[in-house]
Amino acid sequence: MAKAYSHPLTLYFSLFAFTTESRINVVNSSWRISAWNSTRSTKKSPNSSTGNASKLIKESEETKKSIADKEVEVGETLSLLNSKMETIGNLIHDFVPISNDEANNVVVRSWGEKRVEPKLKNHVDLVELLEIADTNKGLNRAILQIISHGFIGVALFFLAGTSYDRLRLLYLEKMGGMAIPMPKIFMVFTILSMASLALPGMSGFVAELIKE
Repeated sequence: MAKAYSHPLTLYFSLFAFTTESRINVVNSSWRISAWNSTRSTKKSPNSSTGNASKLIKESEETKKSIADKEVEVGETLSLLNSKMETIGNLIHDFVPISNDEANNVVVRSWGEKRVEPKLKNHVDLVELLEIADTNKGLNRAILQIISHGFIGVALFFLAGTSYDRLRLLYLEKMGGMAIPMPKIFMVFTILSMASLALPGMSGFVAELIKE
């Protein structure tokens, strides 16, 4: 029977996420129960009671005190819930507006002033003016790199499919290596791997040396 192994850090973060989520669920349930209990504290109507007025007054005071205690409990539990929720990543803060479009966006902070002078240069123009990079050479090299990468990728996938069709094996250790069962495919695979690394003499390396 195969065993599943996982990295210790993966197990640690999974356990941390599980315990954090469990704690939040417990606090959330406690907060909801407290809020529900606070709404159950109702007053008796004098018309429906046969007791005397002093008893009704006493029950009313006890009910008010119970409601106040429940409100404090709900507030404390809600504060604890919010503090636990802050440990979750990508949690949207309360000040972030929620809307169907960007019409209700708010400016939280701004830096500097917007420049409106004529003939302002953008970052691409500044790169060319300061000769930080030669965009024309970069474009020519990028075209050859894209074509080279496309051919190399297709060829490597083709060899991988051919190897599987012949041996019906996915792992090199079960094949005993590629050089023994498929020497020609192994040679071509090695050359293409070197080309993928852009070693000297290969298409990727030529793209780095291309001129105008």
